[in-house]
Amino acid sequence: MKTTLPERLKLFRKELRLTQDAVAARLGIGKSALSMIETGHTALSARNRDLLIRAYGINPSWLDNGLGPMLTEPKEGAESTKDLFTPLPIPEGGSRYRQIIPLYETAPPEGLSQLLHHPETIQPTDHLQIPGLPRCDGALRIHDDGMSPLLRRGDLALYRSITPETDPFWGDMHLLGVEMEDEEYITVRYLRPGKQEGSLELRGADPTLPGREIDRNRIRAMARIVAGIRIGGGGL
Repeated sequence: MKTTLPERLKLFRKELRLTQDAVAARLGIGKSALSMIETGHTALSARNRDLLIRAYGINPSWLDNGLGPMLTEPKEGAESTKDLFTPLPIPEGGSRYRQIIPLYETAPPEGLSQLLHHPETIQPTDHLQIPGLPRCDGALRIHDDGMSPLLRRGDLALYRSITPETDPFWGDMHLLGVEMEDEEYITVRYLRPGKQEGSLELRGADPTLPGREIDRNRIRAMARIVAGIRIGGGGL
């Protein structure tokens, strides 16, 4: 009997004895959003499809078309799929998710705007799972020292995308894609309101150094830094 993708999602949950809360937490979405996918009212995004396959070992052919076994076979000597992908518990009373966060070593050639606005077109290098974090859209490795010693070259910036047209979180650290001579320059800076109308002030980690004021229209992409991971000496 031919099944639909929403029906297969429910079959998979029952087979692995998973609750909607557990799967939704793995995907970093709400239970109601997962319910909308399982009832066919919302399409399964490419991002969530990829995370389901990676997190639970679902056979892509089965998920997409109902072909083959539900779960991929583990390699010889590996744990069974059910044991390997038992979901982590959600903190009691917490409103934060144990998310699977896509990790990107570099932004694509098209710039930060491609990564933030069309993440489904970019294959992540890996995924992170860190308990107790606010919602994140991804993690990007930093390749400049503009925010040293807070974020250094090689560290990871975990971000939540926001639109450049909305007001940023003033005083917070942001990941920015700034237009520079028809190219997009990626940087991490603190943001403050600019003195000129329609401008922003970009500041580094050293408060004694002057900031740089730029026209807001030059910002092609923007994300708030939720957390940073120090590589080679430190942590969150």
